[in-house]
Amino acid sequence: MQKLFQDIAKNKNLLIFIVNTVLCIISSLLCSLMGSLIGAVTISALLFIIGTAALMGGLFREDLSVSFLKKNWPVVLTPLFSLGCLLLIILRCYKYSAAGGTYSRLGTILGVMMIYMVSIFAELAVNGQWKFEKIFALQAAVFGIVFGMVFPMNTIADESQHMRTAYNLSNIMMGIQSPEDAVMMRQDDADYDFSYTVYNLDDVNRYLKELSEPLKNDTLVPVYEENRTPQTLDYAREPRVFKTEWYQYIAPAAGITLGRLLKFNTISMYLLGRLFNLILYITAVWFALKLIPAGKSILYTLSLNPISMQLAASTSRDVFRITSAALVVSLTLYLFFTEKEQIRFRKTAIGALVVSSVLLFPLRSYVYSLIALLPVFLYLYRKKWITGKRIAIFTGVCTVLFIIAMILKYFVFPGNIVEEPKYLLSWTNEYRYTKEVFINHPLFVFTFLKNTLIARGDYYVKTMIGYQLGWLDLNIPEYLVSAFLILTAVNTFRRDYESHRLSPGLRLTLFVFSWISVALIIMGIAIVWTPVTSPIAEGVQGRYFLPIALPMLLALRGNAITANEKCDIYCICVQFIALILTSSFLITRLL
Repeated sequence: MQKLFQDIAKNKNLLIFIVNTVLCIISSLLCSLMGSLIGAVTISALLFIIGTAALMGGLFREDLSVSFLKKNWPVVLTPLFSLGCLLLIILRCYKYSAAGGTYSRLGTILGVMMIYMVSIFAELAVNGQWKFEKIFALQAAVFGIVFGMVFPMNTIADESQHMRTAYNLSNIMMGIQSPEDAVMMRQDDADYDFSYTVYNLDDVNRYLKELSEPLKNDTLVPVYEENRTPQTLDYAREPRVFKTEWYQYIAPAAGITLGRLLKFNTISMYLLGRLFNLILYITAVWFALKLIPAGKSILYTLSLNPISMQLAASTSRDVFRITSAALVVSLTLYLFFTEKEQIRFRKTAIGALVVSSVLLFPLRSYVYSLIALLPVFLYLYRKKWITGKRIAIFTGVCTVLFIIAMILKYFVFPGNIVEEPKYLLSWTNEYRYTKEVFINHPLFVFTFLKNTLIARGDYYVKTMIGYQLGWLDLNIPEYLVSAFLILTAVNTFRRDYESHRLSPGLRLTLFVFSWISVALIIMGIAIVWTPVTSPIAEGVQGRYFLPIALPMLLALRGNAITANEKCDIYCICVQFIALILTSSFLITRLL
């Protein structure tokens, strides 16, 4: 035992982690037990500030010189600014404690958690451990929990359907058979009212109080889906099972299954499903960041944007799509650039790449199929089965055939190629686009895509960052959106410490594959949600483009402009502050 304590004392990082964990537990307990007393705020803040300062001053005293502070001023200012913001959060929560003590205590505990994260962040910075995967895991774990708690169940787009689909998969895991058009659910789960999509302070307090209530009735009953017409707003908000690839919900379904086995109540059970989805997200992105040889800064920034954190903290199937695409691109570049003798687990990496590609291929009606086929294309290219000359010949032949087909269609046989069925779009009482419409008018596809991108391109980019959260009804401040956009642009520059450069051919491949995927996403939504009177696609959201954001930005990463490692430090600090401010906005928006 004495030797163990001696080893801990010698290991600065381990000692700091243990001490800060103890401080976090003590502070959280004080905040929870002391209710609305301002003394809890003071004690928790002083514990972290004094404890962290003492540890850093004692353990890293030789490193904290004036020259170090001048050279690394962002590293010093970021924790100080973040601590100030978090203390204001806690004070504001207690100021409004009379209006809702439960939410105030939650805000305080979340604030204490983030103070704990800030202390660890500062110590990693001072110690010079700037590995992207470490900083990502720290932030994603804490911010993921924050986002998961400030957004009650069903306040995230389509989550009612994600919850029901994951619950249905949980039944399969537990060997429970459901009747047709119904899901077997515990009586408490079936009776719980998740009809809210916009919560006020009283609703959230009720939600949080019910979190601690015991399970009352776990008798299984069938819950039938209401017979609503698809492509309606009521249908979109109604709990039902998605008819989609089941494996996208394996993580939240596992959490829900564990919650049912442990007899958790309805809210706790679903929150456990969210937690398992967050664990999947952190684990997959951590491996992707560790393996990708070029573009770590891009993946890091995309993975910590507000919309990414919201999705990671929900039961959404988008988590599986985003992580699968990230693993496909990262593993492809890792195997493509790394020499065979330098790959420690080559067979495992190849196996993981094959599995990720196969699982990604059919998702959302195959719109991400080209990203899934990227490793196959690059493998054939490396084996000289696909060459630049063959690609040029193939492109030329396709162009000639397309011109001939258009001449035949519009001048020789101008009639319809196929019969166009009529499907009423209930939310507008108009007929919607079908694939037959675009088959009969092929040139209109290009006009339709151009109009959509011109009219909605700005909206797609901003919502891919996280401009609209919740049910697309919660807008975060514009200056935060601008900060995340600037960070994304800066992190697209190549880093001078990267030994691998993306060749023009590879970047062109990523560019073409990404933009074809963009077209598939827009056209896929158009044929299920857009009335024929509309010149642009309706219903497309920025989050649909997250799985292709990494290859698209890698395609734009030229070799002429480079940035150094200090740029990474600045960007990490700015994004850390932006996430703290975003969390501050989300926690205090109801007060």
